[in-house]
Amino acid sequence: MRYIIADKAKAVAHGFTLHGHRINGNLILLNEKEVECSHALSSAPTLEKKCELIVGTIYTHQGIINELEQGGWNNG
Repeated sequence: MRYIIADKAKAVAHGFTLHGHRINGNLILLNEKEVECSHALSSAPTLEKKCELIVGTIYTHQGIINELEQGGWNNG
């Protein structure tokens, strides 16, 4: 499983809700499946292109654990 840290405003504009997601300032944490299955992002053919639409960065499982350990993440 991969994870995406994306721009919160862009993600909300593309139909994601803050409820149930970790938030850090203007960032939101999403999982790969949410982004892949998003109807609002269906025009983009790959996960990488979908992430570009929400100004997101893809992380591996270990990468996201390292990021979360830096602190500042709260439940939305």
